[in-house]
Amino acid sequence: MILEIIRNVSPYTLLLTILAIFAAVLYQYWWKRPNGFPPGPRGIPILGVIPFLDNFPEKLLKKWSLEKYGAVMSARLGTSDVVVLNTSESVVEMFTNQGSLTSGRPAENIIRQATGDKGVILKDYSM
Repeated sequence: MILEIIRNVSPYTLLLTILAIFAAVLYQYWWKRPNGFPPGPRGIPILGVIPFLDNFPEKLLKKWSLEKYGAVMSARLGTSDVVVLNTSESVVEMFTNQGSLTSGRPAENIIRQATGDKGVILKDYSM
């Protein structure tokens, strides 16, 4: 039945439908920030802000922090979102008052599959 519908639809309509679905997925994945995430540049899809970084990325991050985004900002490096803390006060706040947010471990799926998600070394803080 689905193949019959596809055969009767104009190729342009099918192409526009596929592009609309792709655009919706791209928006949902790329441009929409998680709730409570700090502001920051989004960069370009797949690469993030990596093309804009030079030999001294800390200078560009400091410039963005001072001119636009503030002491706590986020940036997308490749496909990973990172939070950048640009002042000593924001670092102290994050690690003392908000310590439970930073106490976890990154999700290393390959290692978890190899170990069967067993073992205490790679367990998350909130276990």
